[in-house]
Amino acid sequence: MTPQQISQLYMANICLDGLWLIPSPTVADGLLQAFDGEEVKDLPPEIRDLIVSAQWSEDEIEDLFAGEGSSATEAWEQIAQLLPQFVFAKVSTPVQSYYAEGSASYSWGHTHVATLGARDFDTLMKRVLAWAEEADERDKARAAEKLKAKA
Repeated sequence: MTPQQISQLYMANICLDGLWLIPSPTVADGLLQAFDGEEVKDLPPEIRDLIVSAQWSEDEIEDLFAGEGSSATEAWEQIAQLLPQFVFAKVSTPVQSYYAEGSASYSWGHTHVATLGARDFDTLMKRVLAWAEEADERDKARAAEKLKAKA
């Protein structure tokens, strides 16, 4: 990660909560928690499509992300073949509370969270920055609806 990329994350109020590379001998460390509570449909498309096409059971998917069992080893080998280079990031950004005249406040106690992926770090950075901007736009739209309802 370059100083410029760190600055971009900082300026956009983005926290990088986790980062995983494929292939890696420790790729599963923390990955289950990164996807905890998310449906398979919410995974990055490359991984989701592999899991869906393999028709793994919930236990096999849990083994995959926990890095346990022979099914996990085989699955990560398949993923590494299909995705010779892939990077995941779990990111968060605070929910913005916008008020009249463009003022806003936020707290890191209430955040948007996502797990995003890409084949290289530069593409991942673009996705992360775009995701944070989309989250901010949703916050602005929600605030505009509230102001409109008050009028």
